[in-house]
Amino acid sequence: LIHYYIPADGDDPSSMNAFPIMKAQNDIRLKDIRAKFPLPGSYHFRFKFKHGSGSVWIDVTNEDSAVPQHEGKVVAKVL
Repeated sequence: LIHYYIPADGDDPSSMNAFPIMKAQNDIRLKDIRAKFPLPGSYHFRFKFKHGSGSVWIDVTNEDSAVPQHEGKVVAKVL
């Protein structure tokens, strides 16, 4: 599952939306997320990533790049 929220829509990050992508988690690319994203429009995706003892948001712009994971899940902030 791809977990996401859209701050501009007032989504609560503690209660995320989700959609499936039928690939191994490590094989999911940005282009896969764009192709399966359930809402129409053009979006920018930031992915949550564990860094040291905290978390950071990483912008992925290369369509062929694997997306980062956070604690075994793909978590996206959609802008």
